[in-house]
Amino acid sequence: MTNLQTINQRLENLETRLRKRDTQLRHHRIILAGVALATPLLLLSGAGDIRFETIQLSRLEIVDEEGNVAMALSAGDKGGQFDIWNSSSRNVMRLSSNEHGGDLAIWNTEGKSVAGAWATSNGGAIATWNGKGQKAARLEGTDDHGFLSLFGTSPEPMLQLRGEPDGGRVVLLDANGNDGFLVEPTSSGMSMSLFPNEGMDRLSMTADDNGSHISLSSLGGGVYIKSDAVESTPGMVILNSNGHTAVRTGLRPEGGGQLQVRSATGETVGMLRSDQSGNGRLDLGNNDGNMLITMQIPPERGPTLALISPWGKSMCVLAGTEEGGVINLMNRNGVPVVTSGTAGNRRGGSMTIQNQRGMTVVSAGSDEQSSGQLRLHAADGKTREVLPPRK
Repeated sequence: MTNLQTINQRLENLETRLRKRDTQLRHHRIILAGVALATPLLLLSGAGDIRFETIQLSRLEIVDEEGNVAMALSAGDKGGQFDIWNSSSRNVMRLSSNEHGGDLAIWNTEGKSVAGAWATSNGGAIATWNGKGQKAARLEGTDDHGFLSLFGTSPEPMLQLRGEPDGGRVVLLDANGNDGFLVEPTSSGMSMSLFPNEGMDRLSMTADDNGSHISLSSLGGGVYIKSDAVESTPGMVILNSNGHTAVRTGLRPEGGGQLQVRSATGETVGMLRSDQSGNGRLDLGNNDGNMLITMQIPPERGPTLALISPWGKSMCVLAGTEEGGVINLMNRNGVPVVTSGTAGNRRGGSMTIQNQRGMTVVSAGSDEQSSGQLRLHAADGKTREVLPPRK
C-alpha cells in the first residue's frame, strides 16, 4: 500500500468519526430541549415518579428554533411576571401584579396599548385603546357602583353607563365633556333630560308615582306639562324667567278644560274655564290677584257680566234673560241700588232705585196702557205716590 492510499484511508476514517460525533451532539440537544420543556409540566402535574421539592430560577425563557424568546417567566418590581412575544420578537402581552392585585396588559405589534385589565384600590378595571393608543372604552367597579365609559377622539368620555345604589344612569356627553343626554332615577321613577352644547336650555321628562312630566326650560322661561297622579288633572304650565307660573292650562276634576294667566309675580289675573255644568266662564283680575270682572253662563239662565270691587263685592251686573236684558248697580257693600230691565208681563222697560238698605224708593215703568208711570215709595218700601195719579 502506497503512502497516498494510506493517507486517503485515514481521512475517510476521520470524516466518518466526525459525522458520528455530530449526530450524537444533535441527539443530545434534542434530549436536553425535551427535558427543559417537560420539566415545568412534570412539576405542575406531578406525572410519573419524578418529584422536585423546589426549583429556583431568576428567569425562565422559552425560545423558538431561531433562538428568539417567545415566552418568559421572571420577577418584576411588584411580583411575578409572564411575558409573551410574537414571531417578530414584539412583546404583545404581560401578566403581572401591582400594588392592588393582578395586572394584564396587551400591546399591538407597534407597541401601543390596546387592552388591559387590572386590580384597583376599590375594585377592578378593564380598558381598551384604539390602534393609535387612544382610549376607547373603560369598565370599572368601585365600592358601591360600577360604570362603563366609551370614548371618541377626545380624552373625555362620550357615553357613560352607571349602576349606582339608587338605580342606573345613562349619560351622553359632547366633545368638551358637557352633559348632553341624561337618564337617571328619581325617588319613585325615572327621568330623562336633554341639554344643548351651550346655554341653559333643557328638556326633561319624568315618570314616577306623581305622574308623567315634561319640562322645557331656558333663560327666558319654561314650559311644564304634567299628568298629576295625585290630583288626576293633567295640565301644562309655562314659567317666566323668575320661575313663577305665567300660564297654566289643563283639565278640571269634572273633565272640563281651564286656562289660567298670572302676572309676573305669580298673581292670577285671568281664568277661562268650564264650570261643573259644562258652561263657560271668564274671570279677569288685577295684579293683586282680585277677580274684578266675571263673565259666565249660569245653568238655566242667560249670560251674565259682573263687575266686582277689589274687596269682593259686586258693583254692576249685566245679564241676558229670556225676557230681555237686566242691569243692576250696587253700592260698595254690594246692596243693589239701581235695577233696570224689562217688565216680564208687559215687555216694556222698568227701573227701580233702592236705598242703602235695598228697599225700593223709586220705580219707573209702563202701565197697562203702555203709558209711563212713576212710583214713589217710603223708606220702608210702601208706595206713597203714583204719577200720574190713578183715575
